[in-house]
Amino acid sequence: MPEVETIRRELERDVVGKRIKTVEVTGARTVHRNGTKKAFITRLEGTKFTAVDRKGMFLVLKVDTDDILVVNLGASGWGTGYLRFTTAIANY
Repeated sequence: MPEVETIRRELERDVVGKRIKTVEVTGARTVHRNGTKKAFITRLEGTKFTAVDRKGMFLVLKVDTDDILVVNLGASGWGTGYLRFTTAIANY
């Protein structure tokens, strides 16, 4: 899907090489396979994005701990999980 590829390219340009400064989880379904919200947040904060890939409607964001974030864009194109993160301004 071209719109998913567009989003992937923009994310790749904007986040690869940057650290995740903070993570906010607002939906319980976001971490239902990953333990508690606190453990999920702890695992991601401070990691650095290394790549953004795509599998169909899913975006796969890789971080430097070899963990991955899978984002389902869903029919609306905006994602079905409730996860927000901010990246540090400087590249580390």
